[in-house]
Amino acid sequence: MKIFEAWNARGMEVIDPCSGSLWLQVEDQRRIEAGSFYNSGPWVPPEFKIERNPLPDDEVEFYLPSKVSAMLGRYLILRDQAISSISHLLEPYGELLPLACGEAELMLWWPRMVVDCLIDDVNEAGELLWSIDNERVLMIQEPEFDPQRVPDCGAFVLPQPKYPSLVWFTEELVEKLLATGNTAGIRFREAWDSEKNSFKKSIK
Repeated sequence: MKIFEAWNARGMEVIDPCSGSLWLQVEDQRRIEAGSFYNSGPWVPPEFKIERNPLPDDEVEFYLPSKVSAMLGRYLILRDQAISSISHLLEPYGELLPLACGEAELMLWWPRMVVDCLIDDVNEAGELLWSIDNERVLMIQEPEFDPQRVPDCGAFVLPQPKYPSLVWFTEELVEKLLATGNTAGIRFREAWDSEKNSFKKSIK
């Protein structure tokens, strides 16, 4: 059994909000409190843009087209054909919300499945960064999950507000997503292996 994270691939177009931090806006409207979700009101699609101009540190002349973006490990943004081919795989585990963009059709996938499966009492080598009062985990560097509580297939977040609102993907779901051929723009990094717990190996 393996668990993965999704991050943006280097050298690919990135889909960014025109202003502000989207994950903060979404968390304000769709918070997770004690394992349940709270919606503060109707969804107002924020404005988005497609970043096509590389940064100097990217060391590429131009970005390749992307179909999916993964922002800060918290959510996915689907573009054009990825919406029709991928959304049905993600919808059971989250909410699909439209985004405003004059260049492409965009949908935000925001995870809503909460699973309490992180073992936080065995991480004693700096893998978890706790708050000063030891009430919250601020950073998860190398997770250890309980195999008996990890779902066979799906994407989930850990209970809030104790843990960061990062999304984790099971190996079965990752394989289904990659099989669509419409995941250009993101890469899945192995975060945990129940057999050997080898950290952050890439699936391409």
